[in-house]
Amino acid sequence: MARPDTTSQPSSHRSYNLLFASSPVVDNLFAKKNRYWLLGGGAAAVVLVFTTLLIMVIRQHQRASAFESLRDGIAMLQNGKAEEAILPLEQAETYFRSGDEVQLVEFYLFEAYRQTGKVDKAKTLFEKMNQSGKDSGYLAQILFLSLGRNAEKGNDLQAARKDYEGAATLEGPFSGDALLSLARVAEASGDPAAAATAQEKYLLSYPNSPLTEIFKQKSGK
Repeated sequence: MARPDTTSQPSSHRSYNLLFASSPVVDNLFAKKNRYWLLGGGAAAVVLVFTTLLIMVIRQHQRASAFESLRDGIAMLQNGKAEEAILPLEQAETYFRSGDEVQLVEFYLFEAYRQTGKVDKAKTLFEKMNQSGKDSGYLAQILFLSLGRNAEKGNDLQAARKDYEGAATLEGPFSGDALLSLARVAEASGDPAAAATAQEKYLLSYPNSPLTEIFKQKSGK
């Protein structure tokens, strides 16, 4: 009597095995597809990270260049090279859009325009500053300093001193500049006491300034 075939399976079970059973060919195809997907996703992530780092480096370089232009422009202006100061100051202006740097750029660029006789550009820049919502103390400080430097350049020390005193009494980013100018004019006018007072106020407001040691040595402190 023949034994029943215990190895035979229902057709539905065989179909299930055919669909879901693992085979080297299926495994190989699945591994390849996943490997390509992983490689593609990894490459995209690397590109994203590289792009982000590149943008950060470019922005840092642009900011450093803008600061260098600002420093160069200020140095040229203070050394009497107003015409040469315009280009680096304009380059700095194109970068800085907010913060204290904007106020510095606008002030020194305004001065450079004024000193070189570019009245229309100076007027346009001043109107721009006025329309941007700057506080009146800031604008008044700019005007006082500009008038003071103009008077000092014309050797009208009394008028220059008055304008610098007006600028020094206002709250703004150029209070230190006003005090230094006041001290310089007071000393040139033969009033060392007023010069010393202005220097002391400067030292109190800016204790970490490079000029601190110089003023202390002059005053004997």
